[in-house]
Amino acid sequence: MITKKNYFSTTLFILTIVIAIIPSPFAIANNLSKLELGIKAFQEKNYKAAYSLLKPLAEKDNPNAQFYLAKMNFYGLGITKNDAQAFSWFKKVAEQGYLDGQTNLAFMYENGYGTPQDYVKAVKWYQKAAEKGYVYAQAGLAYLYLQGYGVTQDYAQAAEWYQKAALQGETNAQVALGTMYQYGDGVIQDYVKAAEWYQKAAEKGYVYAQARLAYLYLKGYGVTQDYAQAAEWYQKAALQGETNAQVTLGTMYQHGDGVIQDYAKAIKWFRKAAEQQHIYAQANLGQMYEQGKGVQQDYFQAFSWYKKAAQQGDILSQYNVANMSFKGEGTEQDYSKAFYWYSQAARQGFDEAQFNLGKMYENGVGTKQNYLKAIEWYQKAAKQQHIYAQNNLATLYQKGLGVKQNFQEAISWYEKAADQGNVNAQFNLGNIYLNGQGTKQDYNKATYWFQRAAEQNLDMAQFNLGLIYYQNHKNHPEAIKLFQKLPKQNYPYAALYLGNLYRNATINDIKKIIKKQEMKELSYLIEMFPTEENPSPSPTMRMFFSQWIDGYMTYFQSINIQSKFLLSAKWYAYAAQKNIPEALFNLSLIYKEGLGKHNNIAFALKLLKQSASLGYLTAQVILGDIYMKNQNYQEARKWYQKSANQGDASSLFNLGLIYYKGLDVKKNTKQAITLMKKASQAGLYQAQVFLGDAYLSGKIVKKDINVAKKYFKLACNNNFNEACDQYKKLN
Repeated sequence: MITKKNYFSTTLFILTIVIAIIPSPFAIANNLSKLELGIKAFQEKNYKAAYSLLKPLAEKDNPNAQFYLAKMNFYGLGITKNDAQAFSWFKKVAEQGYLDGQTNLAFMYENGYGTPQDYVKAVKWYQKAAEKGYVYAQAGLAYLYLQGYGVTQDYAQAAEWYQKAALQGETNAQVALGTMYQYGDGVIQDYVKAAEWYQKAAEKGYVYAQARLAYLYLKGYGVTQDYAQAAEWYQKAALQGETNAQVTLGTMYQHGDGVIQDYAKAIKWFRKAAEQQHIYAQANLGQMYEQGKGVQQDYFQAFSWYKKAAQQGDILSQYNVANMSFKGEGTEQDYSKAFYWYSQAARQGFDEAQFNLGKMYENGVGTKQNYLKAIEWYQKAAKQQHIYAQNNLATLYQKGLGVKQNFQEAISWYEKAADQGNVNAQFNLGNIYLNGQGTKQDYNKATYWFQRAAEQNLDMAQFNLGLIYYQNHKNHPEAIKLFQKLPKQNYPYAALYLGNLYRNATINDIKKIIKKQEMKELSYLIEMFPTEENPSPSPTMRMFFSQWIDGYMTYFQSINIQSKFLLSAKWYAYAAQKNIPEALFNLSLIYKEGLGKHNNIAFALKLLKQSASLGYLTAQVILGDIYMKNQNYQEARKWYQKSANQGDASSLFNLGLIYYKGLDVKKNTKQAITLMKKASQAGLYQAQVFLGDAYLSGKIVKKDINVAKKYFKLACNNNFNEACDQYKKLN
């Protein structure tokens, strides 16, 4: 696609063109027949005969003979190529005042053929011929002004000389002048005039003019935008092998711009240009194979063409080769090669490649783990507003990986990504403000960022938002709405909190939350809990005893206290399925108390044990108390030991009593004292009184009044009046 300024050196064409259009031989009467014979032999490619006939004439200063000898030396026709000799003969023609000789001598100076390159002398000889109206000299002189070779660069002078040559029909000059009008170089930018000059050259079949005119039609510059006209001119240029035109024409067929969409034709033109090493054609052909458009999808072909373009430096192709190497698509999976190609694209400034390179350094994939390098590449991408790089960079600052931990820098980068809508950055910012990491704890800001992330359907954000409304804002109806939206199977703690919220909600709160349809549905639930006849839970756990169902419609219609527990039980059951200890415990309490006239003590105990087995302290303590009350001291000791290991003071005390009294265990007063001391340190006044009595009586420990006084004083400070009285007596 022609999309950038490109001036062609018109002088590159001069030598061939000028020689080819030499007018009839200069008349020197006495040599006329030999000259004609020499020219005829040249035209018939009998170069040796031509050389023999023309050389004597040239040595006698015949300019026509000199000109042909110059050409034969320059191209090596019938003789060994000799640029110096060619230069010498052109100079002789030029010095005799012939415009074609002057023009070609300038060409030799310009390009350093047969003489040291000398732009100043090139300008001199072009100028001589150009001022006499010689079209090719005008074009050559214009080019030197355009480039600033041998003269001060002067676009206005260049445009003036191109204008002179263009008006004489010189196609290179017409294209160059069109280009100057297109970009406003040396003239006022004028797309209309650009189109006019391109049109003149294009109609003569000049390939670059056709391509540039097509571009103006494609964009609607200086002409009415017309994709069909653009496609027509690109077609003309493409058929002449112009690779940019072939690529653009392929793109037009790919997208159906100005032509009927035809992937096969797109492939055809991409392939023609790609086989001529056109970088973008190779890249586009790779894309067509990758996507299976116009050809059968073929990752191997896609990889092959991408790699050709990548090796020529195409950034997107380098990135695609890296991706395919990383995934093992169209080639063997090779992280080191992926790393190499990401590096190539990243060094050219492609933000996506910089981000992926940062990830590879961060995770040590395809290269040695290097957090410092990860930060370097994340920063490059982040400065280009790459939101994922900004988020990852913030995370490294937050964790202090590869850099000194810096929460302010982390917040700054998170905010940049979050403001652009990155959901992970929004969630991370919410957590920072929720926990007060490196900044003041701010529930309002945490709420704001969690809300932004939740709006993008991030469940974790919705859960945290619900938690803030539950624990901090005390907006229980809003918390319920948020928790209820979460998938129960993935967020069992949301179900737990819903159970708590419904259990603690007022009747008015429930009326605000529960919809009539939901009440109707709840009245028919038979789903989650077991019955006494069927104590083993089904996969979904039956929620209510079947004998409760008949009365539930009435309960829900009136929204009474029973509906509160029904709803809380429902959500506890969801959480219990995921073995959340607190949910199992709370559910056991509901079974113990029952709804209506029914309860299920056996199943309540089963749930309590399950909760305790999962380490829930309150369940362990209650189990110990239950077994203690029922004189199953072995089980009581087992559960008290577990809760005592978690530091529960009452369990330490009760365990001490078991060892002191020898309840279904060998009596061990020493162990009892040790446990009582731990309970005392935890602030339990019963243990303090026990120790005070023990040290006062001296029955199970050496009598010590001062120690007894110490423990009675501790119990007194815990507002146990009898200990205060005992302490006073001892003093």
